[in-house]
Amino acid sequence: MKNLEPFRFNGSLNKVLLSRGESAELSLILRGGKKYRILVDGGSVMGALSFKIYDRHQTLVFDNSKHDMAQYWDFNIGATQEYHIVVTYPISDEGYSDVTTRGCVALAVGFLDNNP
Repeated sequence: MKNLEPFRFNGSLNKVLLSRGESAELSLILRGGKKYRILVDGGSVMGALSFKIYDRHQTLVFDNSKHDMAQYWDFNIGATQEYHIVVTYPISDEGYSDVTTRGCVALAVGFLDNNP
């Protein structure tokens, strides 16, 4: 949760177990008038995870692969709406081995009020 600071944790930690090449999707409704941080972390074992955020119209609004595989994204919400987050545990350059690596991915959301 240290990487959420100075944002306030919204109290909901979402976790999923993924193998290389697998993806998971989470839908969130975020309230307007706030600044949010979406944090995706698989720990040191999993390394960099890919995540994309789509709005309710399925328009891509963020892709961490275009931002040096950033672990989090900060953004302002003007109006309350639903977002879809797709997290992928990428296949390594070597491809699959006999033993597929699995790991736990955590997704946390923090917020700041835009109005003091």
